[in-house]
Amino acid sequence: MKILVIQLARLGDIFQTWPTLYGLKREYPNAEIDFLVRDRFFSATEGCAVINEVIKFPTAKILSDIVLDENVDGSLKALNEFCSDIAHKGYDQVINLSFSPFSSYLVASISTATDVEIKGYTRYSDGYLCIPDDVSAYFYAQVGIDKANRVHLSQIFSGVAGIDLVAEDWSCQMATQNFNSTLEKFKLKESEYIILQAGASQIEKTYGADKWAQVLNHLSKVSDIKIVLVGAKDEESLIAEICLKSNNINIVELCGKTSISELFHLVYAAQLAVSGDSLLVHLASLANTRTLNVSMNTVNFWETGPLAKKSRIVFGDTRDDIASDRVAAEIESMLSDKMSGYPII
Repeated sequence: MKILVIQLARLGDIFQTWPTLYGLKREYPNAEIDFLVRDRFFSATEGCAVINEVIKFPTAKILSDIVLDENVDGSLKALNEFCSDIAHKGYDQVINLSFSPFSSYLVASISTATDVEIKGYTRYSDGYLCIPDDVSAYFYAQVGIDKANRVHLSQIFSGVAGIDLVAEDWSCQMATQNFNSTLEKFKLKESEYIILQAGASQIEKTYGADKWAQVLNHLSKVSDIKIVLVGAKDEESLIAEICLKSNNINIVELCGKTSISELFHLVYAAQLAVSGDSLLVHLASLANTRTLNVSMNTVNFWETGPLAKKSRIVFGDTRDDIASDRVAAEIESMLSDKMSGYPII
């Protein structure tokens, strides 16, 4: 049996798809599971042991000329060749977890054989949107801005695939393998630090440099635990500003200095993960590391919040509604396995 899973969203969505991939392998142990992602986010597939082949969609090569109205014929030819190559692989199932108009046309183009089982958005022969399963229909109706969904995306993904997730689907061997070598590289010890990602994919999802600096200053008064700051290269200026404004001497600044595997190791070995709506939350869920998620109404925490045991969410309509000492108090209480007395989710 050959299965193609399509996930054309960003890093966080790819990691939230991992449990579904493991669940598919558990359900179909002899199946070959291929995974189609955008080439820019290929790194998020590294370490997922059940993937047979990662197919990279060359976004810039195919779509940039179409968007810029340059060499459209060449881009369409490249897209046609890409779809034809995939169609000839002979998949028995095509599972689309992207929920985008483009992905639905892509699925229709690569699923030309009549015996291919399609799950997720596709297209009828006349071009109209086809939603062949109930979970995708639920997503269409209930998921999105200002909608009332309370089902986590990882569960929606598995539902589209027809898989009921179990605990073993969340196990991440990548997080535990050789993690001590990563700790040695960065001169850290297991459980002696908090790992914190201050950035996010969009500025409105972040808590802000001033707020995070105040949190770290509060923590310095009550604890000498190390604070490991991580993030992508484009978050370096934010991290630099936090370090400049904080007087916490226990900061270990690793923003832009880790690979995905090293980041997994650091998350696994941390006593606590702290973050807004960012990649760190999803890695912590896979590594089962307790997480404090600072969330605002720009994000639906029901869809993308932490799933590791004993995790907590501090919520406010805006960042100004979440006091820095409130976040610091929650971190302190989680480190001591106590309740802060403040409302949490």
